[in-house]
Amino acid sequence: MHVLNHTILCSAVYMMLETTQCFLKKARDLCILISERSEKDRDMIAGVSVSIPECPLKPNLNRARVFSSGWVVEPVEVHKKNYSSVTYLLQVDFGGVPARLVNYVSKRQPLAIAYLREYLLGA
Repeated sequence: MHVLNHTILCSAVYMMLETTQCFLKKARDLCILISERSEKDRDMIAGVSVSIPECPLKPNLNRARVFSSGWVVEPVEVHKKNYSSVTYLLQVDFGGVPARLVNYVSKRQPLAIAYLREYLLGA
């Protein structure tokens, strides 16, 4: 990942995804505008694909598109214990990906929150 541009709360980020492990013939790349915002009891990160001169299309890569996507993390109190409520939204068009692979990834993608929980708890 390479940060291309910074403003106060936004960054344009370029990523290249190697696809040797998922049976795709061409690697994918993304150029995403990411915005972060914190409020009193809520943190949000949102991202969407952008076309900017700093991220030119490359002939050897397929450009994936990220639609409105992001995270919202809010505190929740249950039985006098503090927890976090995490909302995760992701919509990506990887372009030319076989339906079978899309279906497999779509079923596993919601586990990202569980993986994040395990990582934070040190499991």
